[in-house]
Amino acid sequence: MNREVVVTGFGPFGKFRDNPSDLLVSRMTGVWSTVLPVTYEAADRFARTRFPTSVGAILMLGVGRRGKQLLLERRARNYVSGKPDVFGIKRGPGPISSRGAEYLEGRLFEGWEESDAWRFSDDAGDFLCNYLYYRVMERNPHIPAGFVHVRPLSSVSLSTQFNALSDIVQSVRDSL
Repeated sequence: MNREVVVTGFGPFGKFRDNPSDLLVSRMTGVWSTVLPVTYEAADRFARTRFPTSVGAILMLGVGRRGKQLLLERRARNYVSGKPDVFGIKRGPGPISSRGAEYLEGRLFEGWEESDAWRFSDDAGDFLCNYLYYRVMERNPHIPAGFVHVRPLSSVSLSTQFNALSDIVQSVRDSL
């Protein structure tokens, strides 16, 4: 059975009028892709999606801080900082889920090794990247999920990040 990979990015926010995660997702082919507004409502709506059984993995992208490698996030923390989304809506500070585990471990990158293009991280942040990652894993524990922090274009070119992301997606496909 040919399983689908869902890949998400985020739209513009703050200083990122052209969000690299949006630009990367928009260039992907052969995946079920979507770009989410930088809102808690959009993250919750996506996490509640009833994915068909053909979906074998969910790979989420968001822009992180400066650096030369993509960050493959291994877990999400049950915490949101209270930073407002693009509509000014705040969640927190506090737990994302009142009854949820402190951390949810992503299964998508299990058994992987770091490369020149990416390294592992255990800190998905405290804003919408972490929020989305936690919610997706909480509501879809049967689907392997992972989160990748891409870099600002001032740190790593779009083509370099696209090549690394293409390798990641191919590795995900190979594991399904």
